[in-house]
Amino acid sequence: MPFLLLGFYHKLGWGTAVGFLIGAALSASAGFIGMTVAVRSNVRTAEAAKHGDVFFTATGNLNVIGRPHFALLKDGAILANVGHFNDEIELGALAEMAKGRRAIRPFVEEFQLPGKKVFVLAEGRLLNHAAAEANPAAVMDMSFANQALSIEYLLKHGKDLAPRVYPVPRELDEEIARRKLAAMGMNIDTMSAAQAEYARSWKAGT
Repeated sequence: MPFLLLGFYHKLGWGTAVGFLIGAALSASAGFIGMTVAVRSNVRTAEAAKHGDVFFTATGNLNVIGRPHFALLKDGAILANVGHFNDEIELGALAEMAKGRRAIRPFVEEFQLPGKKVFVLAEGRLLNHAAAEANPAAVMDMSFANQALSIEYLLKHGKDLAPRVYPVPRELDEEIARRKLAAMGMNIDTMSAAQAEYARSWKAGT
């Protein structure tokens, strides 16, 4: 059963399924680990639409799978979104094309197209939020820790910062990661001062 990921080989889409990828560099990265790669374009997306059984969108963009693709889908194809709002699947076009539609179970809606049925999960909304228990605590604790330490950092250093957007300081990310690893019973080596300096330096070379 072909599973197709429509989106980026990055963050949400990393390693989820056989991919539709945007950008040659990320496509090459996926290819190196054995994934079948189809860089997204109208022709290739349309071709892949004929073969997939389950499609996941993970782009944060609009109409990633839409009107040109619905007619090409196999009977029984399943569409789901794990990337963004319910704009990734062009649901309005699907409803217009359908002869009928019905809810067949919680979070599963059937659209009756000429000669086939297509199923949409969770109204095209974020699947893990709309049809499950959302992000697990084991992931969100790191996000909340990041937010809390960032607020603490602003309280301590805000008077010295110019008004602009700043990335989270790397030392905060590292501290959160260290604490998470400790909580999971995992240990890593710490670089010595000489190793840290070497990693920052460009003096050595072949």
